[in-house]
Amino acid sequence: MALLVLDEHLLEVAANRAWRALAGAPEGESSWLNALAPDTRLLAVEQLGTVLEGTDLAQVEWRLARDDVSWVLVGATVHHGVVGRRVVVAALDRSMSHQREKGLERRVAVDPLTGALTGSEFTRLARVALARRHAGPPIGIGMIFVDIDGFKAVNDRYGHLAGDELLTALAARLRAELRPGDALGRMGGDEFVVLCHDLGGRDEIHVVAARLIATAAIPFALGGIDIEVAISAGIAMAGPADTAESLLDRSDTAMYQAKRDGGGRFHHHRLLTLPQRL
Repeated sequence: MALLVLDEHLLEVAANRAWRALAGAPEGESSWLNALAPDTRLLAVEQLGTVLEGTDLAQVEWRLARDDVSWVLVGATVHHGVVGRRVVVAALDRSMSHQREKGLERRVAVDPLTGALTGSEFTRLARVALARRHAGPPIGIGMIFVDIDGFKAVNDRYGHLAGDELLTALAARLRAELRPGDALGRMGGDEFVVLCHDLGGRDEIHVVAARLIATAAIPFALGGIDIEVAISAGIAMAGPADTAESLLDRSDTAMYQAKRDGGGRFHHHRLLTLPQRL
């Protein structure tokens, strides 16, 4: 157990060897804050301030300023003695468990084949973007739903491994055509979807969709063979009442219209507006 003792001004009074080893601080180094990552220091001071006010601290995480980005699980309490109040901080190294948790979160959020966001993570991100839009100044948000034309024929002719290689290569190309801040998700199979933020209007999302279609039309060199495909894209701009799910539905509907129109193109879904009564 790593132990650190601070006075009522949060100046270091004592620390055991376990704290020195955990913090990477040499003997005689008395600035405990220097052991913490810059983005953790203010938070730690605020938390220990509440301990001095009488509220014990239990199981919070501090990040250390070490090259391996170590994390410690911290608890703290205040003791009253003849020399005044002392804050006793106890810390446990949880770097490995923290890294495992972060790795698990990433595996849940990212499609392992293509590196795109999973459908659930993409939907969560879209909800956050729409909430931000409703809470602040109006910003344009849109989705582009993408599907490969004739993907089944690729699998049937070249095999599923080639199909997987195609999906991986296509995702990389699509990602390269996105604007900063846009996100790519994979909804399953050969369906991808793009979330576009801060759009100035429909022309801007049309440009993005056209770039996606153009990059997909370049032959893919996979396993010594050139595979040519096209994609159909459906576009929907968020209206005042749209949810993440409704935006996905509308862009999906538009994508199927693009397929019916011949494929290799995009179709923009428009919200119907009721005529005003006179």
